[in-house]
Amino acid sequence: MLIIYGEYDISRKLYNDIKNAINSLKTSPYRSTPIKFTKFKNIIEYRKCIVGKYIVFYSINEKASSVYVERVIHGMRDWISLL
Repeated sequence: MLIIYGEYDISRKLYNDIKNAINSLKTSPYRSTPIKFTKFKNIIEYRKCIVGKYIVFYSINEKASSVYVERVIHGMRDWISLL
């Protein structure tokens, strides 16, 4: 297996940036506007956090005091259809 160290460094930085953004949701999960849509007759509410060219979609469970990361999608994709 060939490892190109420049690409490894870039991917490691992206991983750390996304991980840090997700960890920051612990203190301020309501910082973004909710995105509401209907899927299979259910109303789904996600929020998003932008990290570079990627979007982290997450939901908040107030009863469990938890944040669930639903998807991480590149911002150039048709993310509405992917949710």
